[in-house]
Amino acid sequence: MGTGLRRFFGSFPSEVRPEFVNGESSDLIRDLCDNRMVVFGAQSGNPRMLEIMRGGHSVEDVRKACRVLIERGFESVVDFIVGLPGESIDEMNESAAFMEELGEMGVHLHVHTFMPLPGSPWAALAPTPIPHAIRRRMERLIAKGSLFGQWAQQEKLVSEVYLE
Repeated sequence: MGTGLRRFFGSFPSEVRPEFVNGESSDLIRDLCDNRMVVFGAQSGNPRMLEIMRGGHSVEDVRKACRVLIERGFESVVDFIVGLPGESIDEMNESAAFMEELGEMGVHLHVHTFMPLPGSPWAALAPTPIPHAIRRRMERLIAKGSLFGQWAQQEKLVSEVYLE
């Protein structure tokens, strides 16, 4: 076209939903856009937490989206939230195991600590403390180059308000 403009879709601020990632949509992004990175939110690797959050997608949707994107040469960046309100240690372990699985596939994991957003349905809910064992699993993913984000700083900020 010669306009010097570049088209991006599936990266901030227009991330995609994992349940809508398929071969056709990925091919369209590849053919019509300039980006080779697609960002979407898993938020959790636990089905119960996804249902409570009303995410509209499943763990399998996220897994499938990652596979499809990787097959088509995209870099996948998947958002997770740790310390969700009411999240059990077993649920956190399930989420951590899913992050490890995705990391092995070459997915980049962008991790956040739960921070209540004013006006949201969870605005008045406190985060669940992140156990040491979960923190260590995430640190191992950082060492492998799979995980990034400000989760540790966010955890400190949240703990000053809710957990101490």
